[in-house]
This record gives sequence, structure tokens and C-alpha cells, in this order.
Amino acid sequence: LLRQMVEYVIDTDETPVFHVNLNDIGLCNLIKELRYKKRDMEGVLAIDLSHDLSYRLPAGFYINESTVKIDEWQWRLVIHRGFDNDGMPQALSEEVAEAEKSLLKNEYIKVFAIKDGEYAAHCGLWYHGGETAYIEPVATIPECRRKGLGKAVVYEALKRAKDRGAKRAIVISEQDFYYNIGMEKSSEVATFVK
Repeated sequence: LLRQMVEYVIDTDETPVFHVNLNDIGLCNLIKELRYKKRDMEGVLAIDLSHDLSYRLPAGFYINESTVKIDEWQWRLVIHRGFDNDGMPQALSEEVAEAEKSLLKNEYIKVFAIKDGEYAAHCGLWYHGGETAYIEPVATIPECRRKGLGKAVVYEALKRAKDRGAKRAIVISEQDFYYNIGMEKSSEVATFVK
């Protein structure tokens, strides 16, 4: 079945690229057998949700309730500015439009740090059931960095995933931020190309 799945991707994708966890020896060997070469690697960091998930917010900030409707414009702003883009977001790119659809999905946990009605930090966390949740994306607007907001939104998202049954969470990144909030390297993901 694994071979059939890989061959399906090769047959149906114009430029197939595979992102493979290096712990998956069988898939790695199959990809290499098909003459794909490892291009680069990224760390997979994990945190056990029995970890202490307490955080403190600076004065004036609060975390959104999970039942509150998300302000899509504020979401766009925090993503746009949090990823160091200048000015105001213009027409939606395909990527942002697709990401915005996730705001409506129950399996996408949305947490914001808010002050005076404006979103300052965001953590999105995907949880489809099972043991593992996936953190993506995390963003804090430049003027609000280094205040603990990133940690607060991540930890709140982790708590909400834990309440739904998750036991751990992962992120594909090796940014110091994630190590500083208690995540540890669990494996690596390699990108394979023809």
C-alpha cells in the first residue's frame, strides 16, 4: 500500500516532493529506491501535554474564548504583521485564502492574545483526534514580542487540545522559541526531490 500511495503521488503531481520523517525507515528506503534525493531537513519538536502549561499575560491582554467568533480581518493583520510583512494586507493570496478557510474548521484550534480589541499574537493548532496535535502557525506582531504572548497562545492552544484528548503536540521547526517553551527535538523530517 505504501508503494501504491507513493506511486500515486508521482503519477498525479507535476513536481512531486516528499516530506518524510527519518524515523520512518520503510518510507525513506522506498523514496531512495525511486531515486529521490534528500534536499534538506528540519527538526520535529515535541512537548508532552502533561507538561506544566501555565502562563502569565501582561497587563491589558486577554485570551479569546474558544466559542467567540474570530474577527477575520484581525486574523489577517496578526498573520501579516506577525510574519514581518509591512503595511496592510492587500488582496488575499491563494495561500492566505486557503488558510482563512481553516478558521471555520472545528479541528483547528484558534487562540489569540488580544489587547484593546486588536489581535497581538496567534497560535493555530490542528487536532484531528488521537494522541498528537500539530502547531501551525504561531505569530506575534513585532511591537508585542518578548512579552510572553507567544508562549501564552501556544500553551492555551495546547490546553485546549489536551482537553479534547491530545497527549502531545509537535511542530516542524528548530526555532529557539519552541525550545524555550519546553519543546524537545523528537525526530527530523527530510525533503526528498527527484
